[in-house]
Amino acid sequence: MKRNPYIYTMRNSLGEYVMLNTYNSTIFKVSPEQSEIFENAYETLSGEQHILDLLEERNIIYDESKTAIDGYEELYQEFIHNNQFLHLVILPTENCNFRCTYCYEEHEPKIMSQDIQDGIVNYVEQHIKDYQALRVEWFGGEPLCQKEIINNLSKRLKDICKANKKPYYSSMTTNGYLLDPETFKIMHKKNGIMRYQITIDGLAESHNKQRALANGKPTFDTIIENLRNIRDNAKSSIVNIMIRCNITEDVLENFDDYVSFIQREFGEDDRFELLWKIAWNPEEQTCQTYCGQDTLHTILGRHKDKVLKFGTNRRQLFKFGDVCYASNKHSFVIGSDGRIYKCTVSFDKEINMVGHLQKNGEMILDEEKFKYWTERKACTDHELCQNCSIYPSCLGIYCGLNNVDSEGRFVCAGIRDYIDDYLEHISKVDYYYYKLEV
Repeated sequence: MKRNPYIYTMRNSLGEYVMLNTYNSTIFKVSPEQSEIFENAYETLSGEQHILDLLEERNIIYDESKTAIDGYEELYQEFIHNNQFLHLVILPTENCNFRCTYCYEEHEPKIMSQDIQDGIVNYVEQHIKDYQALRVEWFGGEPLCQKEIINNLSKRLKDICKANKKPYYSSMTTNGYLLDPETFKIMHKKNGIMRYQITIDGLAESHNKQRALANGKPTFDTIIENLRNIRDNAKSSIVNIMIRCNITEDVLENFDDYVSFIQREFGEDDRFELLWKIAWNPEEQTCQTYCGQDTLHTILGRHKDKVLKFGTNRRQLFKFGDVCYASNKHSFVIGSDGRIYKCTVSFDKEINMVGHLQKNGEMILDEEKFKYWTERKACTDHELCQNCSIYPSCLGIYCGLNNVDSEGRFVCAGIRDYIDDYLEHISKVDYYYYKLEV
């Protein structure tokens, strides 16, 4: 018997033994009373046979004569050649009704022309047969500033998928201000948008300071009211709302009260989850209250006894889950003017502008720029990657821009620094894990 090399273990604050299997995307935990027995069986590959059998059944240990565990190179090749989804991030406009203090975009008043819309439809029509499904993400700017483009394109893309018997999945990153009840109904029922990322930066005072309208007026109350409407009136169980918080010193002043507010408003609804990020804009210090990355560790530790739903971070820990969409050769960001990008964070970087979409559906791509995003760099022979239990989640290509430093040295994925903190929370949310007991 051998230990699966892609098992990460820890003890949470309740004394439970938690085992993350990044290879097959599962999390198991053992009660405090049985933790020592299971930990010893895993570490020594010895002990009571029925426990060893259970660990083998769960692929935590394995008999290599019966089971093959792919290695470093095989996992990378599996990801690179995976054509499960054609993934399109579409920007119907690059304008926005907000002026967030840390925003990196230019808010250009660009609106997607009919020619570019036709180009998207033609591209999907020509290539959907090569994929198992189409996944569309609406981005901006603020995408809901151009609802008609979303409505029209959604119908055309859904019709193509239906004709080709391919599943269609859709999501949206929106500030939530325009997601009123009628708009949500249309986006959900007509356009098939099931997942949303909506940012709430703390309570009203800090949020309105960081995320005001272009005219300076507050936005907190409107967004919260829209979310309450979804909570109270949306009947679908597959709707998912990710509430993001971009943390600054201003947000931290009342962060405990903010967490209590979110829990009280949305914590009992399994369709809502949290994503905490440190606000970051290194090139233009438009927000003067940035805090260090270590702040994330501090606040995760401070709230370790609260049952919080970090579904996105859970998925990041799983197989391929921390690999940015930009590293996927089947993923394209389509700007409102037809430019093709790989990343939605670095629109101004020349390396990110990889091509252009034509009306006939042809993508004219710069192959060298494209390879910059999809090929591994400094981690190729890196011992740290080859002996890492969470390698399947990031493959050493987690971010095309940030996985090497200015001198070309490999940099680990950020999730590695916070894995214990996230597992602490995740292991306390019932539907995130499997209990392992005898």
